[in-house]
Amino acid sequence: MPITSSLHLLQALVHRKRGQLWLCLAVLLPLGANAKSFSGLIYPLHDITMSAGVSGLVMKRAVLPGQAVRADQLLLQLDDRLQSIESNRRRVIFEDQSELQATRDRLRILDTLLHDARAVFNSTGSISKDELLRLEAEQLASRGRLAQLLEQKKRERLDYESAEGDRLQRHITAPISGVVTKVIHQEGEWAKAGDPVLHLVDTSVAILRLAVPHN
Repeated sequence: MPITSSLHLLQALVHRKRGQLWLCLAVLLPLGANAKSFSGLIYPLHDITMSAGVSGLVMKRAVLPGQAVRADQLLLQLDDRLQSIESNRRRVIFEDQSELQATRDRLRILDTLLHDARAVFNSTGSISKDELLRLEAEQLASRGRLAQLLEQKKRERLDYESAEGDRLQRHITAPISGVVTKVIHQEGEWAKAGDPVLHLVDTSVAILRLAVPHN
């Protein structure tokens, strides 16, 4: 078999299974006088050293070395109890719609009262001008309060999202599917921000590098 064809076959086999490199070379040697062997190395397409964005106590190791994981799967979790409390507190505040709903109901009633009062004032004049102005002022105040509450809910949503993001910083998840090759920290150990905590390798595709002479 020509050398070029042999290398193409070798590359295809390596793409499927990393451990077949030297087996493929051994099979290619007796295929013909033109067959040659080359020394080389296989590198995974993705070899990732992962670290935490914040410092914290390792609370849970969700995977073991050699375990295959999928993208976004939890790998390691730092202590997030305080952050969970704050996130839940912010969520409760954001989801509380009681004052907002009460203000909407009040404004709807005031709109009806003001509409009827204007009709009576224009037709019979039995309602004083002061009473009409009082209802108009209450309507304007309720509209202003409703606008304030809507803006407040936007701020509360941002506060909740910020607190939840702070909590999720302590959840280290897989950016890609692959195999965990090393978990550095044990449960109960302190992990510093930026220090390696585990290694993840994508074994589905490998890169083969050969030392091929010109002659």
